[in-house]
Amino acid sequence: MYKTNFTSDRKKIDPHFLAETYFQHLLNKQPLPREYDTLPQKAKAILKQMIANHKSNLRDLNLRGFDLSVCDLSGAQLNRVNLNVANLTEINLAAANISEASLHKTNLQSANLSEAILCRARLNRANLSRANLNGADLADCGLIETNFTKANLTNVCLKGAILIRTVLHKANLSEVDLRGLDLHESDFSEANLQGAKLTGANLNRANLCNANLQNADLSCANLIEADLGGANLTGAHLSRTNLTGVNLANAILDRANLSGAKQFAALKNF
Repeated sequence: MYKTNFTSDRKKIDPHFLAETYFQHLLNKQPLPREYDTLPQKAKAILKQMIANHKSNLRDLNLRGFDLSVCDLSGAQLNRVNLNVANLTEINLAAANISEASLHKTNLQSANLSEAILCRARLNRANLSRANLNGADLADCGLIETNFTKANLTNVCLKGAILIRTVLHKANLSEVDLRGLDLHESDFSEANLQGAKLTGANLNRANLCNANLQNADLSCANLIEADLGGANLTGAHLSRTNLTGVNLANAILDRANLSGAKQFAALKNF
């Protein structure tokens, strides 16, 4: 196992030595030195490149708080990695395997996660605004209070995911399968949910204000006290949907199917 002398004079003057030292700590699954946050920027840049060059096997590593922004980790093996509070802005993680990883409060703004495998990953309170997740696998993910503002979530798999109080403002979720998911108090305002499958979903107190729900299937969904003000529900399926306390002010309901919808009769004068 690599042994480090953090008191050596070489540490103070050689960023390559510093980067190699930290990299060996990572590979040996050792706790990162406390001095990591005070590493010179040049040493951090070298360390970032070492990680990118080793992307074929980064499993189980502790990368908590690391700056991997704009790094190319496409196709990387990041199973069970700790990336909590890391800076991954504009990172390329296309087709990467990030299953069972921890990304709590991680910054993934404008990241490329297309076709990435994130099943059972924990992304609670992470920032994925403007991220590209086309075709990504987010099955069984923890997405509580995660920010997907303006993100591309087309063709994504969200089976078994938890999206409580998740922010999906202006996100693209067209034709995405959200059947039976717990989405309560989530923000879908101005989101594109055209053709989305929301059968049996829990949208209690969800914000769907001005959302595009054309031809979406909301049958048997729970929309208690949801805000659908200004939403476009043209051709939407709302049969047997619970609309108790819902706000439909200025909503468009042309050709919507509301047969058996609970409490709709009380809302006819919205």
